[in-house]
Amino acid sequence: MERAVNAGFDEGRENRPAVTVVIPTHNRLHFLKRSLGTVLAQRDVTLEVVVVDDGGTEDTPGLVAEIGDDRVRLVRHEVSKGVAAARNRGLLEARAEWVAFLDDDDLWAPHKLVTQLEAARRHGDAGWVCTGSVNVDEGLRVLAVTPPAPESELQNLLAYNLNAGGASGILVRSELARSIGGFDTRLSNMADWDMWIRLSQKASLATVHRPLVARFEHEGGLSGDPRGVREEFEWVASKHQKIRAQRGVPASGATLRW
Repeated sequence: MERAVNAGFDEGRENRPAVTVVIPTHNRLHFLKRSLGTVLAQRDVTLEVVVVDDGGTEDTPGLVAEIGDDRVRLVRHEVSKGVAAARNRGLLEARAEWVAFLDDDDLWAPHKLVTQLEAARRHGDAGWVCTGSVNVDEGLRVLAVTPPAPESELQNLLAYNLNAGGASGILVRSELARSIGGFDTRLSNMADWDMWIRLSQKASLATVHRPLVARFEHEGGLSGDPRGVREEFEWVASKHQKIRAQRGVPASGATLRW
């Protein structure tokens, strides 16, 4: 098989990686070390990693120094600005043609990025690529599998924010993400859904038909403010009502799925 190291690689810029991986984090070193390990173990792809320390007080610089990999860069917000702003900071720092976002408590299969790059190449005009996920507990026992549904993935995303791999399952062209303004920093819980809806207006979506992301179910992994989640959901659904209607999503389809 042809190595996919050059998928998404700009031959005219020898030092440019294929993918920038953005990891926002805030005081979760025990998760961050594990997630970083799965990024650095990615096969057959050149990458850089931008860790965005969003106003944390733990020794994130020490962890990056301990890892000792020159593909990893650390940037810092002196005060916490939220995950949307942290992702945007990483997006601004990205040097690669493609950018992937990884929540600091999620893990990737070793072939996640190369598989998505190959899917984008097969699709031709794809501006972004999604994949499925498995939910696991602290012992890495699989609790549930969420494969993407190729025939309805975009429809599910527009209707319910039902993205099989979550933010950690998305690969997107960097300039495309920048061109639509990145993530909306007014949102705490639904910034990703808002972003995907806007992306759907600008580029086609390619789907990898198997789960390549492990998402942890743990205390602290879900929002502690269900009312705030619902309010943001309803706000985003209303904001993009016209787009969703154009895609065949009725107003009654705006249903929050936990």
